[in-house]
Amino acid sequence: MQRRRVQEDQLKIRDYYVEGDLISAEVQQIGSFDGKIQLHTRTQKYGKLKNGMLMKVDNNLIRRMKSHIHEFFFQPSIGVILGTNGYIWIFSKQDEEDSFASPVERKLMAILRNSILVLQKARVPIYKETILKVLDMQAETEIEPRDMGENFEVLAQTAKQMIEIEIS
Repeated sequence: MQRRRVQEDQLKIRDYYVEGDLISAEVQQIGSFDGKIQLHTRTQKYGKLKNGMLMKVDNNLIRRMKSHIHEFFFQPSIGVILGTNGYIWIFSKQDEEDSFASPVERKLMAILRNSILVLQKARVPIYKETILKVLDMQAETEIEPRDMGENFEVLAQTAKQMIEIEIS
């Protein structure tokens, strides 16, 4: 059973969020007359975004999926939220509230970011499987993270092939 929202809930929201916070939320409803937006952040996968970086890509490249939250690199754990609006949040799943990403985590986050930029540059749909293809090619070819943009054709090759097979 869902409890009713009351005026007190609206006031308490300021204890959790302030203007300028980045959040991940599910849009529950958009008012057709007033444009009022109701957001849902009641599960662990939603809430304030921390320990990460925000990037923007062409929203037409983001494929709609059942889930837009994915994990990569399991030790340390690096994740991504692919927003259908083109905003992408790449984050480190740390337990500590106020800690910053380690140099290893930052490097993995940069590789993941560059993999997404490779897909955008190659005009390949962006979703978990295509990102994994680029990550695999990057590891196989040992192309440095800083050189991934220059080598986007090579890195996106297997992702493009996968899409072509899907289409045919």
